[in-house]
Amino acid sequence: MTQSISSSSSSSSQPIGSVYNHPDISVITEDHLEDFIAEFSALSTKETHNVDMDKMLVTCGKTKSLATDGVGAGMVFCARARTMENRPILGLWHRSASSDTSFRAGIIKLRRSITEKGFDPNLEINLFVVGGQKPDPENDTPGNLEEEAEILNLVNQGLVTSVMFNYSKNEDEPLEVLLTPDKLYVSKESLFERSSDDYVGHPMNFDIHHHPDICVIDDGDSYEQLAPYSFDDIPNVDMDKMLITIGDGNFLGTDSLGACIAICLRGETKDDVPILALWHRTPASDLPFEEGIHRLKHKMYQMGCDLLSNIEVFAIGGQNPSSSNSVKESPQSPSSLVSSPTPGTLEEEADLLEKAQHLNIQGVLFNFSESQREPLEVVLTSSKIFVSKQFNIFQSSESNKEAGVVFLENSE
Repeated sequence: MTQSISSSSSSSSQPIGSVYNHPDISVITEDHLEDFIAEFSALSTKETHNVDMDKMLVTCGKTKSLATDGVGAGMVFCARARTMENRPILGLWHRSASSDTSFRAGIIKLRRSITEKGFDPNLEINLFVVGGQKPDPENDTPGNLEEEAEILNLVNQGLVTSVMFNYSKNEDEPLEVLLTPDKLYVSKESLFERSSDDYVGHPMNFDIHHHPDICVIDDGDSYEQLAPYSFDDIPNVDMDKMLITIGDGNFLGTDSLGACIAICLRGETKDDVPILALWHRTPASDLPFEEGIHRLKHKMYQMGCDLLSNIEVFAIGGQNPSSSNSVKESPQSPSSLVSSPTPGTLEEEADLLEKAQHLNIQGVLFNFSESQREPLEVVLTSSKIFVSKQFNIFQSSESNKEAGVVFLENSE
């Protein structure tokens, strides 16, 4: 039944603007809806996650399908892959027409999340894009021609497998998309059951101050997020030093972040191998943030980072100015224990925020440490940045302590 739906509906209903008549994309028309529902009657909200607009979800072996609805002028990015154990990995990103997240940045995020799920590098990640609408002067809708041209360019670069554009003619006939390990189903009809509160996914249009990849470890529950990782012996990047590492499962850490700011960068090679960089910059550094970040990116490209990779930058640390810290001098508190006034790092933070778009700064966590008495620890992974002032979240052997190199101002 599935094959007949694909052949009969795709050939007749595939709209102008599609790049490929891919056999795994099946259009479910009203005539075939009853047969489709009969075959997939086992699907329910417990097995089908309905991804909300401007959110992304990647699952591995736990659900039979991912879905989304209300697709009009927006685009849905559907990815399929397999683990080394042949378990299915499904990923879906519902990008609205008003989203500020670039196609490339979203795709890189999707591919990185799939890799984190144990993707078999000997296989391919199939990525399908469905959605968009033609311009409609009568209804004053501009259409998606520019966005479609950009996605077609990603097809030529090998990042997208197949597309299906403009099947929905207007907002009055939104699409539903259902992704399974074997097929991608598209319809103007209702394909799956849902409840009013079953929308899921991780937000893509996030506030730079609340990036979902920055994880604060401040209690027992949040500490459990470290369980899948082994931070027993990782490089501890020293003050005013930089370090870059390449390879799956590699991590970078730094500690004693008070008024200092840790600059963390993430990229990947053409073969999806993560490249991580970390710079522990003190307030006394003469190297401007912008120049230091550019040097790190240059080194990452020299080490094999994909030139098309959208290197993500994060900034962690800094302190508010204070006239004195919480410990006040008293007869019981000698002056040696009284902290001196600190100027804070507001100017440095403002400089980074002002240049966030230019430098591709995706997330920041400023002033989490309120004084030099509660320095932060930071661990950078390919998918998360862990921050804590309560716990020691990583360890380093003698050979990994004081890691990194100092980049002189005139160095290349």
